[in-house]
Amino acid sequence: MRADGAHPARSGQPREFSRDFVAFQQMVGRIRAIVQPRCQTAEGIRFTGLVGEARVIAGEMLRLTNWRYVPLDPAEPGEPLCTPALDASGACATRRGAYTTARDLFFASDAPAAMRFTAFLDPDGASDLEWKVERTLGKINVLPRQDIPAGFDTAALLVERILQDVETACRAEKGQATIAPPEDVNANLVVRSLRCRSPKADRTNQIVLAMGTEQAMVFTIGSFDGDDALGRSVVARILAAADQHQ
Repeated sequence: MRADGAHPARSGQPREFSRDFVAFQQMVGRIRAIVQPRCQTAEGIRFTGLVGEARVIAGEMLRLTNWRYVPLDPAEPGEPLCTPALDASGACATRRGAYTTARDLFFASDAPAAMRFTAFLDPDGASDLEWKVERTLGKINVLPRQDIPAGFDTAALLVERILQDVETACRAEKGQATIAPPEDVNANLVVRSLRCRSPKADRTNQIVLAMGTEQAMVFTIGSFDGDDALGRSVVARILAAADQHQ
């Protein structure tokens, strides 16, 4: 078997590409051990396993995921496979959507180098995906249209509901909430920001909500100590990506 950044791995036996097969696990582990200390500029490695000309396995390891191996669907290039636990949780589609969205946003040379996904493709996760870079934390949640509460079927109404929850949490910490003016791009792409000064923390929450025909995607970015420059750069990246897809 052979795998690197440019060539597929080939085998005459499909079982050699099983995640439970010792040789495959050892190969992935050796590559990880080499890449982490020696290739500081590497962003990721993509694996493709072929039996003859048939693709039987795909996977990737990214700097963003701290080089954890993520199995991909051989039939849908780039789409992560759902584990049985994730399928059973009912969150397969939203977790996959959050992962591919975050990967496409931040798998780039100009993304913050210290960014890491701290929770992803997790059947028990509180959010569909969570990330961290320095003292800035982010979350992505995907809301299918049928799960959006009645009466909140527009981006503006839904983001105000979310902002109200953030303000309530701030006041529960005995904090003072300051809400910035809206920075909406259009009716389906809206931005809100709230700064909470409390005895617990000085935190700025920025919310970007993109409303589609089938789902809403909510990005929440929390910056601490009054410094929201990094959070704002992430918001700008999200808006630029959304503009390209419109």
